[in-house]
Amino acid sequence: MPHPFKIPESVLVVVHTPALDVLLIRRADGGEHWQSVTGSRDMPDEPLS
Repeated sequence: MPHPFKIPESVLVVVHTPALDVLLIRRADGGEHWQSVTGSRDMPDEPLS
């Protein structure tokens, strides 16, 4: 079964403390790569909330 194409809409979430410490995610694919929290829709009619 072919994997469906991703929907070209995404969100960037910035989670921070009052002191402006920011939440980052360490990537699981190895190395020292870090990224912000992101997400995307699985279906076109899926709500963002």
